[in-house]
Amino acid sequence: DYTGEHVFVNDADGVIIEGGFVSCADPAIDPADYTTISGAGNDGGPVFDVFSAGGDVFLGNLLITGANRNDDASGGGISFTGQVGGALLLSNATVSFNHAGYGGGVNINGTAGPAALVLEQNSLILSNSATTSGGGIRLEGNTNLYMLDPETFVAFNAAPGGYGGGVEIIGP
Repeated sequence: DYTGEHVFVNDADGVIIEGGFVSCADPAIDPADYTTISGAGNDGGPVFDVFSAGGDVFLGNLLITGANRNDDASGGGISFTGQVGGALLLSNATVSFNHAGYGGGVNINGTAGPAALVLEQNSLILSNSATTSGGGIRLEGNTNLYMLDPETFVAFNAAPGGYGGGVEIIGP
């Protein structure tokens, strides 16, 4: 488990970040195995700060938690900006107990290029908050949300000062 994290991802070819390994000697990952990445005590940024220049970013077997951003900031647990496109894929991942002004759990911005958020099986967006809007998920610009797999859940999120406690969509 990791605390105080503010992880920057900027890669045109795509990135895979996968937790859940019991040890370096055991490459097998059980669906119940995960790694906690916490933003508690970081520099005020999101846990994952992603700039996609066209490649996809996969986050799997992770618990992303603990970000407490300012009321004017976007993306508590994950901030994703599609520069030329790309997708953020969550699989067997939980984004929970994060806060930001906009997009407390996940903020996806496809203003600079098309972007997508794909919640694959066992992906949960729970108990996040946003001061203004998008407590769980905030989608902005040229962005798509795909939640087609079983056992995906967006619940118990809040945006008491605005719109979209669970999901806010600001389309072009």
